[in-house]
Amino acid sequence: MGDRTRRALRAYWPPLALMLGGLVLAEILMRLAQGLHVQVLASLGSWLSLAGLVAGTAWMLLVTWRVWRHRTPPSAGGGVA
Repeated sequence: MGDRTRRALRAYWPPLALMLGGLVLAEILMRLAQGLHVQVLASLGSWLSLAGLVAGTAWMLLVTWRVWRHRTPPSAGGGVA
């Protein structure tokens, strides 16, 4: 595995874990709500899932912006003719 691949995995793993963790927690709360017949747990699970997805997506966009911001711009004369 190359250095760039390792850096990409290190950069994107935490937001991915946040999203997956939110989805797993939401699924557990949904199943618990079905078993106990408590609608509040199902609503809480839905909101936690949404919050995890939004936070993870924002984090990934921030990571992507930081990675692409440090790239060197192409030279002025290097265009395709």
